[in-house]
Amino acid sequence: MIIENDVNLAAVGEQWQGKYRSVHTFAFIAVGTGIGMGLVADGRLIRGARGGAGEIAYLPVGGDPFDSRNHLVGTLEMATGSAAIVQRYIGLGGASGATVRDIFDHLEKDEAARTTIDEVARIIASAIVAIHSVIDPALIIMGGSIGARTELKAALERHLSRCMADPVPLEISSLGSRATLVGAVGTALTHLHRSLFGIIPSGEPTSGSFNRSVSDRDVAA
Repeated sequence: MIIENDVNLAAVGEQWQGKYRSVHTFAFIAVGTGIGMGLVADGRLIRGARGGAGEIAYLPVGGDPFDSRNHLVGTLEMATGSAAIVQRYIGLGGASGATVRDIFDHLEKDEAARTTIDEVARIIASAIVAIHSVIDPALIIMGGSIGARTELKAALERHLSRCMADPVPLEISSLGSRATLVGAVGTALTHLHRSLFGIIPSGEPTSGSFNRSVSDRDVAA
C-alpha cells in the first residue's frame, strides 16, 4: 500500500499531466479548509526528512506562532483557512452565516467581502515571498476550492507586485479538483511499473528527475 499527502499528489498530477509540466521547479499551493503545499524541485517531489516538507500551514505568518491556539493547525492556516475567512468577514461587519462562496459572490457590492479577501491575500502573499526566498520556484500553481478562485489570484498578484521586485508567476491549476486524483493514478502506475520491471517509463511521474527540454524561466516567462 502506498500512502501520500493529498497536496503532494496534486503537485505530482500537475507535474505529470498539468498545463505547466515543462516547469521543473514549482510549488502547488492548495487553499481550502486549510492551506498546504506540494513542492517539486528540479523535477523531484520534495518530502523532507520526515515527510513534512510543504506543511506551510505552520509558517509563522499571519499571527503569533508562540500563541498555543495556533499550534494545532498552524499559524498561517489559522489566518487563511475557510473558517478564518468567514470569521474575518463577520468581524468586519459581514452577514452572520455567510460561507466563503458567499463572500466571493458578494465582492462587487460588499465592502466587508472585498476587505476580507484583500487581507487574506496579503497574508498569503507574505507566505509566498517566504517560500520564494527559500525555494526560488519558477511558478506557483494555486489550487483548492479557495486557492483556485480567480479573484484571489488577482488580489495575490496585486500584493506580490508591491513586495517583490520580480514577482513569481501565479497560475491556477489546470487540473482543478482532479489534480490529486491524477497524481494518485500517476503514482500508482509508476510504482506498478517499477515493481514489475525495476525501471520508470519515460514520461511517467517519478518524484525523481525528469528530462529537461525547456528551462523553467523560458516556460514561466
